[in-house]
Amino acid sequence: MSITVVLHEPQDLVNIAHVVRALKNFELRDLRLVNPPEYDAYRIGGTAPQTQEVLGRLGRFGRLRGARA
Repeated sequence: MSITVVLHEPQDLVNIAHVVRALKNFELRDLRLVNPPEYDAYRIGGTAPQTQEVLGRLGRFGRLRGARA
């Protein structure tokens, strides 16, 4: 079974970092961001250290439809 988490228009990098950390803690790897107003993998990684495998697979999409495919 594969679980993919989709965040639609997340407003804060800290929120993204918390989700990245939760995915790491539960050994999940697939996160998709839809139209985030700001994205900085370095800052997210600083807030959620040792999550490179989640950040490396993170997908960014302009529309929700694309993230759900």
